[in-house]
Amino acid sequence: MAKDAGAQYDDAIQFAAKEFGVNPDILHGIAYAESRYNANTKPSSAGAQGLMQFMPDTAKRFGIDPKDPEQAIFAAAEYLKDNLTKFNGDYGKAIAGYNWGENRDVFNRADWAAHVPKETDKYVEEVLGYAGSRAKPAEEKAGPKPAFRGSKAHLIPGAETDVMPTPRKEMSLVERVKDIGKGLVEIPGAVIGGTLREPIAAGVALATGRKPEEVGGQIAPVQSEFAKSVLG
Repeated sequence: MAKDAGAQYDDAIQFAAKEFGVNPDILHGIAYAESRYNANTKPSSAGAQGLMQFMPDTAKRFGIDPKDPEQAIFAAAEYLKDNLTKFNGDYGKAIAGYNWGENRDVFNRADWAAHVPKETDKYVEEVLGYAGSRAKPAEEKAGPKPAFRGSKAHLIPGAETDVMPTPRKEMSLVERVKDIGKGLVEIPGAVIGGTLREPIAAGVALATGRKPEEVGGQIAPVQSEFAKSVLG
């Protein structure tokens, strides 16, 4: 694959993202995960076609030829926007819905991510991971390793995954999470649409040396304070 296989589609992706108000790096992530930017890829066993791998019924719904890259990009942006509207700006659910179908009862559950198929879980991780790699400066792309299995800490620029520096230990919890997550707003979905919970959970976990599922009620106040400081 070329060094930046998505370059040939970047203009269309940027335009479509602006048109529908979605994150262009997420669109790049979808194109990468779906076809590795290959508009001429063979149809999947289920019948999905083209750059963004639209099923025939979905392509018909958006009135496009799925084998036309530009049409597919704009339809993908519209589909993503529709899912974001449906899921109150939650990019995780929106991406999972793109892959698995958005009309699933499981998306109404707080623990929905634990109940999607492994293929969809892997798909969401791949899209977000690729989007994150595009959003970061080259020197940050390697990043630190996750602090624990399933951690998203490696997506947070400046995150400490092993030993917390002494100055940070002396900060309040909110200040520690802010310090850890200086680049939080650059993570796809972190602030766009208002869905801060997962990155904040990772930040709280890193700041306290615990796992995200153990931080519970500490997430909301940190999320509120962080949002105020970031969004004004």
